[in-house]
Amino acid sequence: MDTRTVLVIDNERSSLDIIESVLLQAEIPFRPCKSSTEGWDIVRTNPGITSLVIRMQSEGIDGCQLTQRIRQVKSHDQFPILMIVAEAQLEVAASAIDAGATDVLIHPFEAREFRMRMNIRPAWHRRRVDAAHPLAAADNQNAKIPEVMDMSSEQSLNPVQTVMPAFDPVSLRFAYGASTEQIDAWMNDESVSKRPLDKTLVCPCCGSLPSFRYGCGTCGSAATRSDSLIHHYACAHVAGEAEFRVGNSIQCPKCRTSELVAGSDFEVVPGGHECLDCHAKISEPALIGHCLACQHRFLATDAVVEQLMAFRLTQFRPSSAQVGGGFRAAKRRRMSPLEADAT
Repeated sequence: MDTRTVLVIDNERSSLDIIESVLLQAEIPFRPCKSSTEGWDIVRTNPGITSLVIRMQSEGIDGCQLTQRIRQVKSHDQFPILMIVAEAQLEVAASAIDAGATDVLIHPFEAREFRMRMNIRPAWHRRRVDAAHPLAAADNQNAKIPEVMDMSSEQSLNPVQTVMPAFDPVSLRFAYGASTEQIDAWMNDESVSKRPLDKTLVCPCCGSLPSFRYGCGTCGSAATRSDSLIHHYACAHVAGEAEFRVGNSIQCPKCRTSELVAGSDFEVVPGGHECLDCHAKISEPALIGHCLACQHRFLATDAVVEQLMAFRLTQFRPSSAQVGGGFRAAKRRRMSPLEADAT
């Protein structure tokens, strides 16, 4: 959950509409105002304000002056400041960084660029989560129960049968053909021998089986690309090579210095990865699960570990309750696990 509260100081309607739209979609609280004097009073009296988006210069707004005052009491790590600089003011954009701005955004700009500069990522609950499919055995009165393996011999006087989990192709889950109450009863019954079969990772929302791929750990997209990074010596800006390249030349997207020369102006270093959907910068792709039933995408580390068990029952007799999805234990004496193993 994003805990930021952003102060927006801008009186340009076109950019203000983009900023407000992005922050509303990301459910990030913000407070707009139209002068640097009012903005300083808000920052000084409201500790809940955690970052600032401010126009560099406009009527009633002096972004550099306000930034310098804020930097006297709040560091870059405590209080990020994004300075909006008009294209006509590019020649003085470096003064925004000198004043203490964390980054510079050139106006006009698109919502995608603002999201990237503010490092805004989509909320988890906005990702698609559909209702899971029902169990086939629960809805179909003619459905067959999972296979029960007969573990007894012809000479045995006490037949032993083992209930095994079976994969249900409708719900994409493992099922025993028994109610949850019956399974719990078997787990707590010392006379029922239990054997661990396997462990599987299932969807944390519906318990169905997922597929896995490497992708963005922020939005779950598999559309990622690796990119080399350029480190501009003059303004210390580091970003992907694609952000620096303008035609056949290299230009810094932060301070707008153009015709950069490799070695003297910048260095190329191995980079991380970028998500092509949410544009998050990630060091390495994460293992992402995609539920085959409800379409939910999640980090593999959030998957639920399901233990698959085999239940070895004695004196088991089928009843009509099996067809409806539940097993009923016969009212006969059950053998202890040691006696059952002896058979």
